[in-house]
Amino acid sequence: MSNELLKSIDTSTFEDTLYNEAKVTFPKMIAEYKAEKIYMLGFYHSGCYSYIFPIALTEADLLEKPKLRWFECDANHHCEYEEGTSEANELLSDFSEVIIYGDEFEDMDEDDIDDWDEEEDEKKVEAYYHFVEQSVANVFTRLEKEGIFDELGDRNSYILNLVCGDQSWEDKLNYAKRINPEPALTQLVSDVKSRKKENDIKLAKFMEQQEAL
Repeated sequence: MSNELLKSIDTSTFEDTLYNEAKVTFPKMIAEYKAEKIYMLGFYHSGCYSYIFPIALTEADLLEKPKLRWFECDANHHCEYEEGTSEANELLSDFSEVIIYGDEFEDMDEDDIDDWDEEEDEKKVEAYYHFVEQSVANVFTRLEKEGIFDELGDRNSYILNLVCGDQSWEDKLNYAKRINPEPALTQLVSDVKSRKKENDIKLAKFMEQQEAL
């Protein structure tokens, strides 16, 4: 996807900024949470990439509530390292203000609104999402090459991911597939299938109830 759509923002330093902060923050998280057995390490974002911060999910989170696996917002350590990417977040805040939260539409007069290209605006947002997602994938690759995650042990015992609170199970899995070896995804694949089956059953029951009204 062309970065020409993002010419209104300077994206040149974001990946390196995120990489440099993550290179410092992730080892701290691994050292602190390793004994709890980390099964997911990655970044949590706002849903529209106005911010992003490191997050770890551990097996210890699930001792009392095993059904909360993959529920990032309910993780014990959800926001503990949100300052770990403060410089990257300054950039994202500026980016999203221009790309997503820009006030151009509110300032338009009637003639400008008639000429406003909604489709072009949507393409710009899509290009922004793609840029952030690819930058994060690149950061994960660079960190892996440097051995930042080696302390976690067997590479198939955990996944790296980019997640958010209202993310679909399919999106959660699809991004994970981009950056993890297939054997590491066994648990997530199984859980996504189970969740989909549960949702299908709930939907079928709801439709039956609606038809009975």
